[in-house]
Amino acid sequence: MRGRGFETLMGEALARGRGDLETRSLALRRAGLWPAGRGRYAPPLDRDALASGLLAHFGAAKPSHAVSACLAFGDLVEQVTLGRRLVKVLASLLAETEEADGVRLVVLNRTRPSAQILLRDGASRLFLPKSADEAQSGAGFDGAGEAGLISGELLRALARDAQSCVTGDG
Repeated sequence: MRGRGFETLMGEALARGRGDLETRSLALRRAGLWPAGRGRYAPPLDRDALASGLLAHFGAAKPSHAVSACLAFGDLVEQVTLGRRLVKVLASLLAETEEADGVRLVVLNRTRPSAQILLRDGASRLFLPKSADEAQSGAGFDGAGEAGLISGELLRALARDAQSCVTGDG
């Protein structure tokens, strides 16, 4: 999937305008979280870039906070298997369609940076800041809105698209 396709998908999922979407994408490119290049010859987004894009679009209420939200949420650490960062877990979910099928919802708490992945089998995975200092300092952005909700259906659609790019089907 290329950046424009991702922006279109996010626009449909979040009912956002083209300007908002392009501003977030440009910010991700400038921060080095997305590959450089636009238009017909833009490189495809890898799974890490797709995960960063999800965090930027769902984690920040404002386009100007997209990069800081992406970095803050991406650095959250899973509490059961300490050390697994949220951005890497999302990337691994996008790598395996079967794993993405097991996700019901991803909740990003903007007021107090934390995240939770709710699985279809009733289990959940909790992600919190690495240290108490990070938890108290906040995410470095205005926590407008309570939560960003990433549906399991959206994750599955992205995983299928990412898989078809790897296999050459798409």
